[in-house]
Formats: sequence, C-alpha cells, structure tokens
Amino acid sequence: MVVMASAASQSASQSNQHARNASSTSSISASIELTEDESKLFKTLLEVCRARELKTTLRAAGGWVRDKLLGKSSKDIDVALDDMLGREFAQHINEHLQASGKDSHRFAVIASNPDQSKHLETATIRVEGIDIDLVNLRAEDYADNSRIPTMKFGTPTEDAMRRDLTINALFYNLQTGLVEDFTGNGLSDLQAGYVRTPLAPRDTLLDDPLRALRAVRFAARYGFTIDPPLLESMADADVQKALETKVSRERWGVEVDGMLKGGAPVFTRAVAAMVDSTLFPVVFHAPCIPAESGGVYAACAQAHLKLATTIMQEEWASGFAGSIDRMRIVMLASSLAPLRHCIVSEHLDGSRKKARPQPASRFVVATTLKLRSKDADAVALVQGSAMRLRSHFDASTVFRAASDDEDARSCVPEEVRESLGWIVKDLRDDWRGCVLVASTFASLVGKQQEEEDAVDFSEPRDADVASEEARLVIRAIERLGLDSCWEWRPMLDGPKMMEVLGMEKPGKELGLAMRRAAGWQYRFPDGTEEELVKWIKADQGQQQQQ
Repeated sequence: MVVMASAASQSASQSNQHARNASSTSSISASIELTEDESKLFKTLLEVCRARELKTTLRAAGGWVRDKLLGKSSKDIDVALDDMLGREFAQHINEHLQASGKDSHRFAVIASNPDQSKHLETATIRVEGIDIDLVNLRAEDYADNSRIPTMKFGTPTEDAMRRDLTINALFYNLQTGLVEDFTGNGLSDLQAGYVRTPLAPRDTLLDDPLRALRAVRFAARYGFTIDPPLLESMADADVQKALETKVSRERWGVEVDGMLKGGAPVFTRAVAAMVDSTLFPVVFHAPCIPAESGGVYAACAQAHLKLATTIMQEEWASGFAGSIDRMRIVMLASSLAPLRHCIVSEHLDGSRKKARPQPASRFVVATTLKLRSKDADAVALVQGSAMRLRSHFDASTVFRAASDDEDARSCVPEEVRESLGWIVKDLRDDWRGCVLVASTFASLVGKQQEEEDAVDFSEPRDADVASEEARLVIRAIERLGLDSCWEWRPMLDGPKMMEVLGMEKPGKELGLAMRRAAGWQYRFPDGTEEELVKWIKADQGQQQQQ
C-alpha cells in the first residue's frame, strides 16, 4: 500500500516512469481539496459511522479520486465499504438522518449480473443533495469449471487489483483524509499519463471485456498512452469474442457515447486506439464488411474522420462545428464513410430472417452501438445527402457562385438550386456538417454509379482541397439565399393553391403541387406570389398536355 498526503513525497520515485506523457499531467497533486458540498457529505457519512457505532472504513473510490487529483470537478462519487454491503450502509444512513430530524431518501439497489460482467451489487442514495453509489470492497474466486467469479468481501488491495485500470484504482480514505494507492502504480501512471491494468491485461479484460472500451475512452479523454501489453490484449481474439458475447450492446453504446461527448479530438484519438487494437471493426460492426476487410475498413474510416476533424478545426468552420450534437453526427458519418453506398437487411445475430433494408451506417449506430434512433437517422440522412452534394461539388458552377464577383443565381442552373434547396431543407441545421462530410468523399467524376451494396474504401481527399471546397460550397449556398430555407413559409397555402388550380377538394394532386411550388421557391428565393401563380398555371397546362 502507498499512502499519499502530498505530491512532494512521491516526486523522486515517479520522475523516470512513463515520462512520455508527464508534461500533460505535471500539475497532479496527491492531496485532494474538497469542495464545501463534498466536505458536508463526507462529514455526514462519518457521523453515521460514529452514531451507529460502526467500524466501517469509508473510502471514496475510482473516478472521483482520479478527477480530483487531475484538478477536475467530479460528481461521480463511489464510496467503498470494507465490512458491509452498500444497501446495509444505505439503511444506516437513512436511520441516522431520521434520528437527526433530517430528510431521508429511498435508495435503489442494482443487483450484480456476472453473465453481463456486472459483478458488484450497488446501492444508490442521495445524501446532502449529492447522489452517491455505495459498494463493498470485493475479491473474487473462480471455480475450476466456471468463468463466472464468486464475489466475497475483500481487502482494499484485493479490490484495487481487480479494478479496470490503475488510475481508477485509487482511494481517498474519509477517516484519514489520505489518498491510497494499493496497486503501487496508480499515482505514477496518473502523473505520467499512462493507461494500464493492475493485473495481467488479458485476464483483466476477460473478467470484464468492456474494460477494453473503457481503456480507450480514458486514454482518449485525457490524451494518455495505452500500455503496449494492454493494447495487445485488446486485439486478442478471445477478448474480442468475449466483448461480443458477454457485454450488452447498450454498454458498448454508453462508452462510445462518452467518446463522442468529448468532441472531435477525443473521438479521433479513440478511433485511432480502436484501429491500433483492431477493435474498430468489432465495435463498428457492419454486416457488409467481410472479416478479412476489417483492417482496411478501419484504416479508411480513421482517414475520413481525421480529415473531417481537421476541417472542423479551420477558423471558418468554427461557427457550425461548435455544437456537440452537430459534431457527433459529422464524426459518426465520417467514421462510417466506407459504408456510404451500403444497404443492409440483416439482423445483428445473423438470423436468416430478412430485416427491413436500411443504410449500413444507420445499422451500425442503431443496432451495433444502440445509440439514439435520432442519431442513427441523422447519420444516414447526412451520408445520403452528402452523396447528392458530392455530385454538385464536381460542377464548377457551384464554386463560381461563391465569388463576390459573380451573381450567384446566374452561375447555378435552376435545377441545381432546387436540388440544393431540398438538401438544406431535409438537413435543417445539419446541412453545413453534411457539406463538410461530402468534401471528404472522393470525387465522383469519371466514376460509374456505385452499387447499392458496395463498400467504398476510396482514400479521402487532400485536406487543403477538401477544406476549400467545403468552404466554397457553404458560401455558395448562403449567397444563393438557401441557408435557412427550411424556415420558409409557402407562398401559397393549401386553400390558395386549390383556388389557383381550380380544385374542389384536397387530394394527392394538391400535395404534388405544393411540393412543386416549394421547389420553385428554392429556384427563385426572391420570386413573388404573382410570379409563382403564373408559373403554377403554366406548369398545370404542361401537366395536362402530357
């Protein structure tokens, strides 16, 4: 056990360990400064022990300790107990609060589920306005004929050594006010920016395969280096098979969602780590990708994401790339670029029963990762619209429309203006991100029409060329007056359109006429109602002649 009260006492022993990342975490202190709310919470928990005559040692554990040592705020407080279950201590808390005339709260108990690598029962309760999780220190025994461990109460060292990463195995002892490092490496790894497991990495990952994705997320979040033996174990076939069979897709999605919430730099680092560890084709599994093409799929996805991230960092793109919700769609659509032509109708479990056909990118987001349907639909829409936009990129007239020296509408044919209008209308606020995604796709000039189910491993475009094209297309759409066309109200509402067309009752023809009128507005944003009525009547005459 290593007990720390200040950074100075460890500086000499840590100075030469994992120096590659030391500069990024050089401000770490091994003492923790509590906020007023944290002090109040911990005081109440210690009062419970005294008032109830408990011999329990209370330790804040895991992420809260890590983040506090990194100088970051954290509300994710887990309290580890050395001699009782979390629900038992939660009951003591409520009885103490009631005896003190304070409000008590109901607590929830989340049962363990070893089959899904959830080994620890957890009690969640609100104390002093803060939600905390209560867990017991654990050790595990494995029967010779079973991969499922039997949980028993453990020592702090046993508990720390069974945790996912050394940087998440640190404790803060509430009674002593000291940071405790029972693995002997947690503080030095945190100081150096190093992600590794307390025990042999392969055993640790087989115990809970989700730890592979957690290692990726933490390394990407903090810009830390993953320990080479851990990276090698993440590529182990047994570990990857266990990830697919032992861990629910919802838990995969939670980890990937955490990577996306970190923004483009974090997600880009996470994808790079998944590519290096060969996890990418597993985590972003698509039925249309053959197993032997997994490496090419991963490399192509990484290249497109890297290019999209580079463009998002351009000064001209900062205005629309700042929203996390918009960025996550761009990041997912870029990462899944190889799937942009693919339609799949398979089930995740390989069932022979046909599923409803859908874009492969939507399948990955909704089915493989179990992310929000809203995200899945947006990614599929952005990719499909990006392919339509790509054809307009290859028409020099669109770029001429971006020039101040040209009349934008005179440069762009009517049918192209209408097409751009429908794309913007469908995408709404995501249209600029779609332009960015389209700019990373290889040019369609000289290419035959892609097959619907064809995987596209084309290299992304040159960064400078792609960035300039995206900027010019966005400017052209703005100069055409189409940048917010989804907000436009129809010049002619339903009753007026019926009057113009001489219709007695609404029907399919009215809907078609309203759509044609909307298309006319995209062609002529400054047009008048009188001009539209004249065009509608002329169009009606042509329709009747056909």
